Amino acid sequence: MRAEMRVNLYIDRDTFLHRLHPQVKLGILAATFASIYAIDRPLLVAPAPVALGLLLFAAGAAGNARRFAPMLLAVPVATFTMWSLFYGYGANAAAAPPRSEAMEFAAAMALKLESFVLSSLLCLSITRVEEFTEALRGLGVPYRVSFTVAMAFRLVPLFLGSALSVVTAQRARGLDFSRGSVLARLRRYVPVIVPVFMGALRRADAMAMALEARGFGRRTRRASFVRSRLAPRDLVVGAALAAVVLAYLSAWALGYGRLGGGR
Repeated sequence: MRAEMRVNLYIDRDTFLHRLHPQVKLGILAATFASIYAIDRPLLVAPAPVALGLLLFAAGAAGNARRFAPMLLAVPVATFTMWSLFYGYGANAAAAPPRSEAMEFAAAMALKLESFVLSSLLCLSITRVEEFTEALRGLGVPYRVSFTVAMAFRLVPLFLGSALSVVTAQRARGLDFSRGSVLARLRRYVPVIVPVFMGALRRADAMAMALEARGFGRRTRRASFVRSRLAPRDLVVGAALAAVVLAYLSAWALGYGRLGGGR
């Protein structure tokens, strides 16, 4: 149970974002990727991570942001460093971009990756697994595919819980995972990987039999206990997302969002 709480990102709150239709929640994620993907100017990308950060706090998911704070800091810093060093690498002296353009592009890439991480974190914080499955089925995704995605979300906490139990058992037998070099520590995790892997195979086999016993293989129309209806707030949010995507796509098409004259 402890391991599941550590990996489950959904925050059970009754906020405006939680009450949105599941497809609108996925629309926030899709709109983030579609709007800023081709934009290279940091001033145009910057509003996206700021807005997503505010939405995280509005959804009561500040705890998730704190849990992922190292990644939220490391991703933009590493991205900015790499792109500022290697932007335009390989071009001849005449065609090499100016240094200011390299810094702008690096900042935009860092902000874009930060936005992608924040939007994914927001989606997982306000969307239950059942809602995610319903949204996929509403978009025409086959039932088997949506069910597989839902099971992946369900099984990750289970496997991590098994790994935590094995680690605890090995520590009780005197195995110290914190002593020695990095390679020595990795070798000590072999006794953990083997039982977790074998347990995963047993669970997969048992789950397959349980699903077949419940008629999963029958080719009939599937029903769902989770049924959401579009509300006026969903239409308003959907229209706002469409307007944002249209504005960013227009900026990209007109060349305002690209560096170096749109090359």
